[in-house]
Amino acid sequence: MIRAATLCSGIGAPETAMPDWEWLWASEIEAFPSRVLARRFPHTVNLGDTTIAPNGATLRRIRALVAIASAGVQAGDLGGYIERESNLHVSGDARVELRTHIGWCSIVGCENGTLTWFRDRSGGVLVNRGCFNGTLDDFEGAVRDRHGDSQTGHEYQVLIEFIHARTSAWEPVSEAKEVLTGEPT
Repeated sequence: MIRAATLCSGIGAPETAMPDWEWLWASEIEAFPSRVLARRFPHTVNLGDTTIAPNGATLRRIRALVAIASAGVQAGDLGGYIERESNLHVSGDARVELRTHIGWCSIVGCENGTLTWFRDRSGGVLVNRGCFNGTLDDFEGAVRDRHGDSQTGHEYQVLIEFIHARTSAWEPVSEAKEVLTGEPT
């Protein structure tokens, strides 16, 4: 039997798709999906915050800083979670980021895709949505040019304002704590 667990579990799509697997734990923090998980899979423990593993270890997310075409990875794509850098073979521009330096919103835009934003090495904000990959300011201009005053344009503008509000609390790079040293923030 395959033993597995899910992160950012939602309402349990993997568990539903693979009913013969042994689901050790799930990790969902939102109230509604957590209630659905509890009802549909009462024997699966929901750990809640995905930064804490069952053994109590603090986990950190892996993020690609550059595209790796041969692996189908785009700059900004998220990978798995690790406990410490020694568990990761780092090559090139890969590094571990604080989980507070990334965010996303799904089912947005005219294609119902996912808008992802994250902190770059200099402390700026990069955005990825569909074929767009660039700065938040460039994204705002692209939205204005392509979508104008349409419903999609208005929705994107609300998200852009949210991203500005969320990222305004980021510490400047010179003052930011090291990701893999000291206590997590």
